[in-house]
This record gives sequence, C-alpha cells and structure tokens, in this order.
Amino acid sequence: MVNVLRIVGVVLILLGGLFSIASMGDLGNGYGLQQAMIDGVGGMALLVVGVVCLYLSYRRIVSVKPSSTEIVREREIIKEVVMIPCRYCGGLMPQASTFCPNCGARRQSG
Repeated sequence: MVNVLRIVGVVLILLGGLFSIASMGDLGNGYGLQQAMIDGVGGMALLVVGVVCLYLSYRRIVSVKPSSTEIVREREIIKEVVMIPCRYCGGLMPQASTFCPNCGARRQSG
C-alpha cells in the first residue's frame, strides 16, 4: 500500500507539472486565457494530490506497528514484604523467613 501511494504520488506530480507547463503553452498557441486557466488549475490540483499521496505514504511508514520479533522488556514485579517482630530479640524479620536475620533464632509458627 505504501509503495502504491508513492508511485501514484510521483505520477500525479509529474502529470501536474506537465499540465502546468501546457497551460503556459496554451497562451502562445492561441487557445486563450480560459483554456490556460483550466489547464493550470488542473495541473495544480494534480500536484497537490500527488504531494498528499507522498505525505501519506511516508506518514504510514512512521506509524507502522513494531513486529512480533521485537524484544519485549520484562516488567518489574514489586512485592510487598510483611515484616514481623522476632519473638526473641524483637528485631524485624520478613514474615516468610524461617530464621531471624538479627539473632538467628528459628521462627516459631503459630
């Protein structure tokens, strides 16, 4: 789709340029001001549409979603640790620990 927009954009810009150049030649060939204005406006319209097509093609390249092969960063897991007082020394120790980090006493369950 992006390549098609680019090709269409370039072709329309070229055609618009040709029509604009042809409008200048119409005045010299005796077609008159009205025909020159029609060709000139048509050429400018093609130029504008071509530029818009090119803009959209480059805009889509930037907004392409990342592929599935991109490395996904691991999320940081934050755990809350509940601290309880040691029965022997009164120091705080994690609830899940078996021994007190301060005095080394075994935690009594219950």
